[in-house]
Amino acid sequence: MGFKDCTSLLLVGCVMALFSKEPSLRAQSDDPRFTPHRIIGNIYDVGEYDVSCFLITTNQGHILLNSGWPRTPELIRAHMERLGFRMTDIKVLLTNNSHGEVIGGLAQIKRWTGATVEIMAGDEDVVRSGVAVAGGHRYRLVEPCQVDKVLHDLDEVRLGDAALVAHLTPGHTRGATTWTLRAVEKGKAYDVVILDAPPKDYKEPPLLGDPEYPQRCSDYALSFRIIKGLHCDVLLSSHSLHYLAATKEVQTEIMRGGYANLPRDATAPRQFLAAKEKQFLDELASQMDPEIGRLANLNYYRLFSERFLRDPGYRKLLPLMELLPDERLEK
Repeated sequence: MGFKDCTSLLLVGCVMALFSKEPSLRAQSDDPRFTPHRIIGNIYDVGEYDVSCFLITTNQGHILLNSGWPRTPELIRAHMERLGFRMTDIKVLLTNNSHGEVIGGLAQIKRWTGATVEIMAGDEDVVRSGVAVAGGHRYRLVEPCQVDKVLHDLDEVRLGDAALVAHLTPGHTRGATTWTLRAVEKGKAYDVVILDAPPKDYKEPPLLGDPEYPQRCSDYALSFRIIKGLHCDVLLSSHSLHYLAATKEVQTEIMRGGYANLPRDATAPRQFLAAKEKQFLDELASQMDPEIGRLANLNYYRLFSERFLRDPGYRKLLPLMELLPDERLEK
């Protein structure tokens, strides 16, 4: 099954989540809702409940995608040992975005392992400085971490017998990244997509008129098109609730490493994607209400290219948009 058959998904995040209080390590370790587990093939989740840290094992060391909160590395190490792996065998560190619960452990894990840190262009400054900006203020988000390589759209990260492709899917953050790779289960190859997780809702930060990220909404549109074009057999996300959000029986099977054997309906992303698209469009329509003030959104109009507005899902919003003449739109 491919995303071309699915309804749309736009990736977007909430800046305020960056500054949420970090759960205690004890609480994470004792959380009965999550245990480290193999998902499919050589892909494991060694993170915590609702924060996925994916371990991709290879014959020449391992790749870790996302590092959790600043105190999560100890938990990751314990989870890896529980599954029979050593943290010192991690050779490459990757991320889905530059939020605190995703990059918080990078610096510590790099110190322990000497792994290469590879970050998508657009997020590298946050990782290097450990500082984020929200509401016009700079915040110390996480410990700064050296970036060894800046990635770009469609770059491939190879280690041993594993190959991951980085797809720039901005909106959530400027360098938000969706990863694709292949996993083999019982002799069959599966196309795996690891999304930069969509948010709980699309209210904050605003889709329109955000001075710190004025092109956020048009970036979502670009990401939407990219994700729709990806072939997907197995959908994962930087927040584990998105792929564990099923019945207890399905969760149990996933944690036993039985993902590939689940009924097709349990693994298909169609309903999940359709719900997120509707949520996005509803919130976009709300934010574009004429009472909010159309002139404040001129930058959005210029950035939201006409080619995306031809999509039927957006055309129904045109009466609300009161678009500028076509020649004013970016081509």
